[in-house]
Amino acid sequence: MKHASLLIVCFYLFSLPISAQSENSDRSFAAVRVSTPPIIDGLLLDDCWENTGEWSGTFVQQQPDEGNPETEETHLKILYDNHNIYVAFRAYDSQPEKINRWLAPRDQIKGDAVCIMFDSYADKRTGFAFALTAGGTRADFLCSNTNNDDYTWNAVWEGKVSYDNKGWYAEFRIPLSQLRYSGETEQEWGFHALRKIDRKQETDHLHLIPRNNKGFVFSFETLTGISNLPKSRRVELSPYTSLKYQTSEKEAGNPYATGSEWGYGVGLDGKIGLSSDFTLDFTINPDFGQVEADPSTINLTAFETWYEEKRPFFLEGKNIFDMMGESMFYSRRIGARPRWSPDDEEGRYSSVPQQTHIISAIKVSGKNRKGLSVGVLNSITSKECAKITENGSEYNMTAQPLTSYSVARVQQDIKGGNTILGGMLTSTNRSIKHDHLSFLPRNAYTGALDFTQYFKEREYYIMGSVQYSHVEGSKDAMIALQESPVHYYQREDASYVSVDSSRSRMSGSAGNIVIGRGGGKKIVTEHRFVWATPGFELNDMGYLQNADYKLIRGHVGYVENKPQGIFRNYVFDTFYRVIWDYGKTNTFARAGVEGDMTFTNKWGIYACAFYDFKTVENGMLRGGPAVLLNPRWGTDLSFWSDQSKKVGISGYHGTVLGDQRYAHFAWGEISYRPIPNLALRARVNYTYWDKGLEYAGQEELDSGKKAYLMSSLRQDVLGLTIRMDYSITPDLSIQFYGSPFMSSGKYTEFKRATNTKDKKYANRFGLLDDVISYNKEDNTYSVVETNGDSYTFDNPDFSFREFRFNLVARWEYRPNSTIYLVWGQDRSGSASEYISSFSQNTKDLFNYSPTNVFMVKLNYWFTL
Repeated sequence: MKHASLLIVCFYLFSLPISAQSENSDRSFAAVRVSTPPIIDGLLLDDCWENTGEWSGTFVQQQPDEGNPETEETHLKILYDNHNIYVAFRAYDSQPEKINRWLAPRDQIKGDAVCIMFDSYADKRTGFAFALTAGGTRADFLCSNTNNDDYTWNAVWEGKVSYDNKGWYAEFRIPLSQLRYSGETEQEWGFHALRKIDRKQETDHLHLIPRNNKGFVFSFETLTGISNLPKSRRVELSPYTSLKYQTSEKEAGNPYATGSEWGYGVGLDGKIGLSSDFTLDFTINPDFGQVEADPSTINLTAFETWYEEKRPFFLEGKNIFDMMGESMFYSRRIGARPRWSPDDEEGRYSSVPQQTHIISAIKVSGKNRKGLSVGVLNSITSKECAKITENGSEYNMTAQPLTSYSVARVQQDIKGGNTILGGMLTSTNRSIKHDHLSFLPRNAYTGALDFTQYFKEREYYIMGSVQYSHVEGSKDAMIALQESPVHYYQREDASYVSVDSSRSRMSGSAGNIVIGRGGGKKIVTEHRFVWATPGFELNDMGYLQNADYKLIRGHVGYVENKPQGIFRNYVFDTFYRVIWDYGKTNTFARAGVEGDMTFTNKWGIYACAFYDFKTVENGMLRGGPAVLLNPRWGTDLSFWSDQSKKVGISGYHGTVLGDQRYAHFAWGEISYRPIPNLALRARVNYTYWDKGLEYAGQEELDSGKKAYLMSSLRQDVLGLTIRMDYSITPDLSIQFYGSPFMSSGKYTEFKRATNTKDKKYANRFGLLDDVISYNKEDNTYSVVETNGDSYTFDNPDFSFREFRFNLVARWEYRPNSTIYLVWGQDRSGSASEYISSFSQNTKDLFNYSPTNVFMVKLNYWFTL
């Protein structure tokens, strides 16, 4: 924790005089209370729209000509009563026949659109956004000061649009129950309104928020006139039922591979408004099935693959658990596949659950009028058993113990949001009662403190965090943890760490210090120092690839948001990143330049060039000695066309060049909208690797030492992703996702690591060409070295093919109540040989027997 002292130096800054007033505090708009609400039909013919309150003046361009008047006239009005907020837009257009009335699934803003946003907390940090497209698609999301919109938030509200020869019109009814606000009699909220004119790629604001701003929500204008709102005590319930039928290849003699299986589910999701500030979300026997499958990958590293969260309960409001630094809460730990499975043996059959059953989960979140935000989540997962049949008898063994996962996050705003203090705690507790599960930690805890401080009306900022971890378990669990890829305590050339077989706990710390300048200026910069001690560990509740590092990184950039010549806008940036371990060894160093440019024809390009200096790689030999890597350089280049057209294209090409590796990465994408409610998209991607040094394994020698093997590797990766969105109405859609994937690898020029940090590349290993032989019959290599060392290892060549698709019909038959019809298919297989032929891989792929899943799910939302 010695680096924590750096944070203390920063806290004195909280006593400095700071202006908490936004530069936009003089911009306001009045909402008007009504006694007779409008009928939501998009026509705007109700008396309240004609005779109550005032319509706004004209909007201002943010893009492309920032600060200039809008090119098409727009007007806004906001009304409210004790139950709802009512919003109306008049979006006039001199060429109404050119309005893009594209229809898309919910939360996809395609074509012309209008959007209203409310900072009902009045904290200048969180905005609740509601959008309607000219085609009638509804979208809702959370917006923040970092421009990272969170579309996983879903509210229950109503919106309709209409058209005439003057333009188009949008009408919203947003229940107050969907917002969180204080209990004060007289209230002022932050709010913002904008319009998107798609064919012109124009974005217009009621009051301008510059693209390079001091914080998006921080820059909201003020909504006045709101008073005497009811104190919300809402209760929302959503029971569901589902039926699933799965088919797969039948395996003779295997009682668990009968070729088909039925499943069903019944559960309940709910929300209870504890106050107008705080909400309790709960779920009982939740259905956490994913409509879309995870992308296919081939992971040749020692590190765990990170996947996005796609389950609604964990997605909604997940931003409240975000924290600077290493990820303390990785929600896909909850409900993941059991960590233990039985060994394969002749005559043994087993069935291990694909996921851990979640008994229940609850979440309390919200923010009070004093700026205190709280988020607490707890989930209990059940004990899962593997079924095993051996010699005609069946028995069960625990594959995953009963486990409790908890996370709590608090933040306090001070001085109008210019100072933010926070903390976070997580715990994972397993009830381990069987010796074969002793490799799992029994208890894992993490804690953290963080702060953010803005200066000079948010032009400058400083942020910091300190994290602490503590893990307990058996000696076996602690040995496994020390030798895992995150830590590699067994490295023979690391004098500052070693495996302690007697320990029953492990602790560590990490932290960040960040200093930067933004605040709407053209020259922006940020620099940070990050550290994680060798014993820092998060992977019971969070996600961590590496501990044992000290890192500095930063960038200096120039931002131009106003049209200049052929450019609509552009950004140029220089960056650097340097890492050391706690043994003071330089493990990574990179410097580069990049530019992002959008042209007046609405096309754009991104270009980057970087140089990696000579450094040492600690993890290449997976617990063996570190390896010196020679310098390399690389480039990235991408482009995109005008996305408002019916046909859009984009592409990317990247290279990495050095005397140890050569790679090309490329993808190309085309999108096509033949009619307003049908969108087609296809992306093909190709990767080619030619590595001079790739880990190939390690072998125990008779002497007790290990032989660390490397090789050259050629790897080819080819993938295709096809998507279709067909929106019959704004509430009824059909979506298709399909993705064939192929990857093949050929290992050649096997080497044994010797003097891995020698200045001369050829001296870092010994070639095995003269002492290695290949046995085709059992697909193995045998080595007999001149010093008498001998060992045998499997041929690491591989070919992997996979095809996944989902076809989903979704009908929202009433607000927030949906019927899903799903057909999913997965076929995959691999071979211990290198097959580069596209036609052969395709033929093999479609020779594999598929697994099909057919599912019907219905949920019904109602309030009490």
